[in-house]
Amino acid sequence: VNRWEVVDGWQALSLAQHVCAAWDDSCVIGLQGVNGGWYRMSESVALPDGTKEKRKISDTLLIPDLGAWEWRHRTVHILFDSDVASKTNAETFLKSKRSGAWGAEYTLVDLLREKGADVRIVEIPGLLTGGKVGIDDYIQAHGTHKTLEMMFDCCTSARDPEKVIQNS
Repeated sequence: VNRWEVVDGWQALSLAQHVCAAWDDSCVIGLQGVNGGWYRMSESVALPDGTKEKRKISDTLLIPDLGAWEWRHRTVHILFDSDVASKTNAETFLKSKRSGAWGAEYTLVDLLREKGADVRIVEIPGLLTGGKVGIDDYIQAHGTHKTLEMMFDCCTSARDPEKVIQNS
């Protein structure tokens, strides 16, 4: 398998059934939300007032299920819901590259690239009314062929927060 699609949770089933079945040599991985692909180790520290606080003690790491794969020379498409590209998320990302939904996506992309993957972010078009669209919604509305076209036409190596803010 040389092509991987990483999506949010149960939407992976829809993508695998309708799109990747028509796309040889691919695999779909479902994550539990935008933060589901990576973590940082933490430890509990006792504070002087008797309470405890969790403190991060490591850099970001791929979750073990993703860390076990060989990523070098593989193409990975990240497909999070269209609302990740909101103005609010873009502004949060500009303040800190590790904050919010874009920060989570940025971290996952960075970790996969460190492992040698060719990572592409698929920017799923939202609704004109501003509503959220997941890959499952897109497949249902447009079918397999148009979804494959969108996945190739709407992919980028990195999101552009300035563009999102200007167009909002």
